[in-house]
Amino acid sequence: MDFGTQGPQAPADLAWLRGVDAYTMGAYPQAEEEFRTAVRIDPGMADGWLGLHALRVDTTTALLRMFRHRERFGEQRTRHRRTLNSWYWLGWWVQPVLESPRDLLLAHASHWLDGRHVPELDRALAGLPPVDADPQVRFLHACRAYLVKDWEQLVRHTDPLVEDPMLGIEAGLFGGMARVRLEMYGQAEPLLSAALMRCRSEQPQRKELRYWLARAH
Repeated sequence: MDFGTQGPQAPADLAWLRGVDAYTMGAYPQAEEEFRTAVRIDPGMADGWLGLHALRVDTTTALLRMFRHRERFGEQRTRHRRTLNSWYWLGWWVQPVLESPRDLLLAHASHWLDGRHVPELDRALAGLPPVDADPQVRFLHACRAYLVKDWEQLVRHTDPLVEDPMLGIEAGLFGGMARVRLEMYGQAEPLLSAALMRCRSEQPQRKELRYWLARAH
């Protein structure tokens, strides 16, 4: 890295500040240009990649760069006392905020679900807190169980999550689906029915829930 690329008045930081201002005002093309300038000058600026991720600009690259430079995640936001966040897919349907170092670890692990990269997923999961310590970590382990078709493990991981405000619908879907696969139809039906009752009409899980509910009868 060239001398002078880091610091409150460094060109990369100034570009990042302009990017945050533009993003806040809804001037997204300008924000993208400024965040790109910031990471071009300082490729390790995780908060610059966060800005691009928030704009949904090549989110995969942005996420992997944030993770690679995770020791600097939050550096600019802390230094300049500015807020900036994004969102990510936890599993396939849930959209939590991407803001803290914990969020980044979860987002990185969840990233490997999409391409069914089980070895990479396992390495990422190994770097997370224990399942009993964090419901979202448990949910990712449930997603892994679904991916490898381990239905009994899927039941075990989803049971504690069915009342969770964010994860409950998906946990009910997963838990009900797993029980149908295990031919435990009597246990599947109430789980799926309860999840469907909580699912708003515009949520894409409704179709899946109805399908598995029909199979449970």
